[in-house]
Amino acid sequence: MKCQEIENLLFDYIEGQVATKEKAKVEEHLRQSASCCAVLEADREILSVWEGFDDANPTEKLQQDFEQMLAQEKLLLEEEKKVVPISSVKPYQWVAAAVLIFSLGFIFSEMFQRAPGKEQLSSTYILDFSSPSDQMQAIFDMEKDEKRLDEKELEVLMMTMAQAKHPNVRLAALEGIVRHYDSPKVRKFVTLALETEQDPNVQMELIQTLVDWKQTNARDAVKRFYAKETTSMELKYFARMSLGMLEQAD
Repeated sequence: MKCQEIENLLFDYIEGQVATKEKAKVEEHLRQSASCCAVLEADREILSVWEGFDDANPTEKLQQDFEQMLAQEKLLLEEEKKVVPISSVKPYQWVAAAVLIFSLGFIFSEMFQRAPGKEQLSSTYILDFSSPSDQMQAIFDMEKDEKRLDEKELEVLMMTMAQAKHPNVRLAALEGIVRHYDSPKVRKFVTLALETEQDPNVQMELIQTLVDWKQTNARDAVKRFYAKETTSMELKYFARMSLGMLEQAD
């Protein structure tokens, strides 16, 4: 089997859902392919994020962290709105500002030149940015050419989707992931994401994506979502309608 075929099976392999014959082929291939072993470890890292995830409401600490993050974002926006009146700026301050602008231009130029290439991308590259707005910008930068993402870039987006705290960041990552609907790994990932996602908007987008793909083998995941006590009546209705569409897709 080729590397791409093996990589498409790795989520199922990790979860013990491949047939005995396929499992033997995967393990034989992994003994010979260092690159596929690296992908296997990355996939294990992504799936481990969801281990032990329950359907409970967010903890008090998570709620506090979220509120603190929002407060920091508001503070940054307020700082950006502060403008110094031109009449109050002294001549020597203009000179200092010019020097500062020149220096910052040089620094940012150096930073962009040192932006990580694909071989340096870590699975947490986007999450290394502190604010949700910066994380979203990193996602948009990755997708700006609208080219097909490689395995490493998809790994980065999947880890972001699995770990990002802000739902808008997860939605942005999802938008980048779903363009690769022809990948069995991506299809499996989106189905798994529905099992753990807690934000209603992201949940709805995940279900709509599965319907758009006519992902009939995701019906059980949608049924489990429908049966959750924490699922709102509006989302239960949406899930029920979506199940009907998936039934017709057979």
